[in-house]
Amino acid sequence: MSPVQDSHDFVTRRQLVRSVVQDVGPSLVAGVLKACLFDIPRSMICHSTEVFYELLSTDRAVSRCIACLYFSVLLR
Repeated sequence: MSPVQDSHDFVTRRQLVRSVVQDVGPSLVAGVLKACLFDIPRSMICHSTEVFYELLSTDRAVSRCIACLYFSVLLR
């Protein structure tokens, strides 16, 4: 286990992150994508990818499905 997972409040933090991702994940992804397309300078786009990476790394199994749903909704 990593030092982060050894922390006494890891389970609580993990549940909190999951609930936040479920609640605001789609709007967060939509906002970041719209910002990349229309608002932020080209040099900042690489920083916005960190948001996607962190969303996908919260829970790999669940995040892949959720990310596919987010992007499919955005493409409609």
